[in-house]
Amino acid sequence: MEMDYKVPVYFIAGSEDWICPIELIEQYKNKISAPKKSFTILEGCGHPLQYESPKEFAAFVRRVLK
Repeated sequence: MEMDYKVPVYFIAGSEDWICPIELIEQYKNKISAPKKSFTILEGCGHPLQYESPKEFAAFVRRVLK
């Protein structure tokens, strides 16, 4: 089943996230339709990106909201 979003969809994940592995996020991203899709991976991070890499996470949020 393909999901059709009418808004941009942005994904961010840690390369070491075992709770929600990047392979699953990539699969989902490839199955959806959206005007814009992006997937950012923060190297060396696990699941709580905002705590493990707060500056990089904040920079991602600023780029998305710009």
